[in-house]
Amino acid sequence: MERCVVAWTRSAGMCYLTSVAVQAGAAVDAGVEMPFPADDGLPPIHPGEILADDLEAMDLSAGQFAAHISVPLNAVTEILKGECGVTAPMAVRFGKAFGTDPRYWTNLQSLYEIKKAQAEVGDALAAITPLPYHGVAA
Repeated sequence: MERCVVAWTRSAGMCYLTSVAVQAGAAVDAGVEMPFPADDGLPPIHPGEILADDLEAMDLSAGQFAAHISVPLNAVTEILKGECGVTAPMAVRFGKAFGTDPRYWTNLQSLYEIKKAQAEVGDALAAITPLPYHGVAA
């Protein structure tokens, strides 16, 4: 059985959310690295989908949540619609509201973006080989 885990980040004025599927019972590390591969065969899921599920489970409207985290309503609705990603300032707010580390949200956003980029780059990625190791970097 798998469960879905999500995260938010904000970059260059955009808000982003990402989700991953993990085995039920597996611990989710909100540290710097995501312990889940971006090439797991699952489609990218915008963080807004996860946020919508969380708000529904808590019986909160977008307006109530926006007021709770002190942001304009459109900041939340744009994320919910997938029109905006989750920025670092939003990740800090989400982390505080949901009781998670902000890195949890930024990691999920990052995974979403990586999955989208892998799909965009496609076969060209296979043509790129690792550079040879030439010693210690300065």
